[in-house]
Amino acid sequence: MKKFPGLTREECASACSEKGCVLAAGRPFCFHPCKGSVPKAFKDDPEAQALQADARAALGIKLSPQGVTS
Repeated sequence: MKKFPGLTREECASACSEKGCVLAAGRPFCFHPCKGSVPKAFKDDPEAQALQADARAALGIKLSPQGVTS
């Protein structure tokens, strides 16, 4: 996970902390695709969506109309 060191399907990225999530551009929310994902308040935020897409790609997670696939 070059872009998000330490990120796995179970663990947050090394740069994440209680103060902020690297997948949320430092916001104090967890945007991990397998944990919290993007809160509704940020669904239209292009930066949040781009980071989420990058994290899903790094983890090999694909979205389909039926939901998440591996």
